Amino acid sequence: MPPAWLLCSGRGDHTIPTDNAPPSDPSSHGHMSFPFLLCGVEGGATRSSCALFEGPAMKELSAVSDGPATNHHHSGMEEVCRRIRAMVAEAMNRAGRKEGERIRCLGLSLSGCDSEEINKRMTDTFMKMFPGKGYNYCTTRST
Repeated sequence: MPPAWLLCSGRGDHTIPTDNAPPSDPSSHGHMSFPFLLCGVEGGATRSSCALFEGPAMKELSAVSDGPATNHHHSGMEEVCRRIRAMVAEAMNRAGRKEGERIRCLGLSLSGCDSEEINKRMTDTFMKMFPGKGYNYCTTRST
């Protein structure tokens, strides 16, 4: 089974609707008809990694960045959100992308996000701290 952040549909309870989402091509079997960006963060209690993918099948790894721990029990939700934002910005920079470029979905698989309530609080905190980024969010626990 693929990691949870690859399963993000952009239609769950913890998503931000985007007003300029890429159109779908019915012949593409649900894949977007042109390249878009997807970012996934696997966060732990000691270190974290961020991967930026692009392309309709999300097979092209554009960049990876590493960062510090992202367990909210140790660092607090606001600090975790700042760390995630920094890792995403670094991955975008490494991929030669502009910081303001839209990411279709930000998937968060984080240590300490062990319940739907905590997942929603993490997503809400991120949205509050970084409004207008246009991300769809998918937050789940790290395994």
